[in-house]
Order: sequence, then C-alpha cells, then structure tokens
Amino acid sequence: MSHYISVDPGAHGMGIAVWDSQTWKSCCQPLHVWLMRSSAVDGWLPKVEYMVDKFNNDFLMAYNPQKVMIEFPAQWGTLRGSAASSRGNIIQLAFITGALYYCACEAVDSQHVDVVTTQEWKGTLTKDQVNNRIKKLYGDNPTDLHGQPFVRDIWDAVGIGLWWKGHF
Repeated sequence: MSHYISVDPGAHGMGIAVWDSQTWKSCCQPLHVWLMRSSAVDGWLPKVEYMVDKFNNDFLMAYNPQKVMIEFPAQWGTLRGSAASSRGNIIQLAFITGALYYCACEAVDSQHVDVVTTQEWKGTLTKDQVNNRIKKLYGDNPTDLHGQPFVRDIWDAVGIGLWWKGHF
C-alpha cells in the first residue's frame, strides 16, 4: 500500500495527514493524522532538528509515501502576519519548510514532493471557515480512520490534502 502525506509546518510543531493512495480519488478521511509539538525541546535549531527527524523517521520511513505536499509560508498583510514577521517566525517557518522539503526529496523522488502556498489552497478563508468545510465532509468531530481527532494544525494538514485531492 502506498501513501500520500500532507503537511502543515509551524514554528513550534506541525500537523500531518497520511492518506491511503487506494482511496485517494475519493473524499475518504485520512488514514492517520498526527500533531507534532516541539515545545519540550529547548532552542530553535534543536526544535527544527527534532521536527525533521520525527518527520523522517515516523512518517517518511514508516509510510514510504508516493507523494508529499508541504504548505509553504506566506506573508500576510494582516496585523497578525506583521507581528509574526517582526518576531522572525516567517523566516523560521521558511527554514523549517525548506528542511522538511529537502528531507522529503531525499526519501521520495523529488518530482513527487511539492509545496503549496496558503493562498493557493485556502485563499482568504479563516481557520474557522477551513474547519467548517472539513466538518461538512466528515462531521462535527472528525477523526482519521483510527479514531484520532483533528486538533490544531491537523485541520490545515487535512485541508491541504483535501485541496490536493480536489475536494476542498
């Protein structure tokens, strides 16, 4: 069985959704979702190392994906986006995304690893609007096929996957 993986990286963790390639064309929920937090790790670069190592060992090596889609950070013209930019989070996020992309390209043929900007997959939708679209497909308390609930960054990882599948 082969898999597709959609990733929503963050400066302090990430959401990951693993999709079964056999049900890829359908609107079936993800096979597995995972919320990875790096808050227990001190220092910014050790957090990046932790996230990349977990992504590689727990997902790329474990699932041997056929394709990987990673969200690429974008500069928003909002007050929140300006605050994130002034703290350097956008630069850190771009660094993390690049590290995840490189790691995925090493594990999967680079032709099968791609990035998507926030504007491409969700446009100007708010977090609540994204979550509500997903709830329309999977119910008010969606889970993966193993019963793991969607929380925090998992929502966007699932949204990216649905967009990628053409169901968003």
